[in-house]
Amino acid sequence: MPSIVRELPITKADAADNPKEQYQQETREEIANIVDAFGLVTDKEALRATATRQFVANGKFPMGAFSAATSRLSSAGGTKITKATAVSATATIISDMDFSEGITMTAAATAIFNGCRFSKEITMASGAKAAFVGCVFDGTAYINNAGAAASAGIVGCLKTSSTAHVNVTTIFEI
Repeated sequence: MPSIVRELPITKADAADNPKEQYQQETREEIANIVDAFGLVTDKEALRATATRQFVANGKFPMGAFSAATSRLSSAGGTKITKATAVSATATIISDMDFSEGITMTAAATAIFNGCRFSKEITMASGAKAAFVGCVFDGTAYINNAGAAASAGIVGCLKTSSTAHVNVTTIFEI
């Protein structure tokens, strides 16, 4: 995974000629190693559908599938997923993402969506399980659950779309 910090314009040859530039280059390398250790994904990179943990920087990402079991996808804020997304993963937590297209969950999928924003339909196959905590449903967003209402739950969410959820247990939604 390339690092944002390593892409700065000073080259090692330039740094060798000037002690101040050498120190700055070494500092950039140390910062880059720290950033890389966090696994921060930028909008110049693709989200990995099978990664078990990803921290996403601001930007637009054309995510098409999310299939890693026991995984976590977290945003630094301002992250938009711009492509319809298929979730087939189990034990997945997705936080602070803005989904501008629809989401489809397979029968085996289990997920918690925390602080996400949805603009289109979330389709859950019978057998899928999801909890939506502190999320926003706007545009034409709603949950269409083919399974039992106990398989989809909403806690403390905001809904500005007019379409009613289907087969969803709502604890609190405004």
